[in-house]
Amino acid sequence: MRTEKEYKTIFTLILVFVSTSVFSQEMNTIISKEDSSWTSISAYGGPFIGATQLNKNWGVSIGGKGGFILNRKFAFGGIGMGTASDYSFVGNNLTGNTDASLEVSYGAGGVFVEYISQITKAVHFSVPLNLMVGGVSIKDSDMDVESSRAFILEPGVNLEFNLTKSFIPCINFSYRRFFGSSLDNLGDQDLSGFNLGLVFKFGYFSDDQP
Repeated sequence: MRTEKEYKTIFTLILVFVSTSVFSQEMNTIISKEDSSWTSISAYGGPFIGATQLNKNWGVSIGGKGGFILNRKFAFGGIGMGTASDYSFVGNNLTGNTDASLEVSYGAGGVFVEYISQITKAVHFSVPLNLMVGGVSIKDSDMDVESSRAFILEPGVNLEFNLTKSFIPCINFSYRRFFGSSLDNLGDQDLSGFNLGLVFKFGYFSDDQP
């Protein structure tokens, strides 16, 4: 069984490998149309869904992102996400019951930057980095127990597929790191965790030389 430190090491090596890739000159897609043509560099956006770790448990997170691509290499824009359901754990409800059945959830929003390697290849990589501010909430049934604001840094890597010239689905793997939370029940390390999901990019992706 690999430790979390080993997973972090493997993840870092993957990021280094992706960031050293070279660029190609011709756009290839999995599904192509002979009469299709590329427009100039523009914007893209779409939803994402995935499995995420929170307090060593796995659940579902959902969200959306949108932004601009510059020179087929760099993207930036806005992002928002949150847990689709609460995560259960046993903790202190702050009224004397240290074995209470509690639920934790979070939501966050902010900006992202992304390095795209070989976007003109039918299958390629990208390296996104999300910078967000989030809110964490802990409840005991319908009663609020505690909440906190926190900063979130989330580096990741995408395996992207040029399905068509306006649709690129991606497999995403990332690690969410919380900073500055002030909960009694859970610390920053408990709120941090791995994510594995799907990202759907809809937009315009230019084949013109930058």
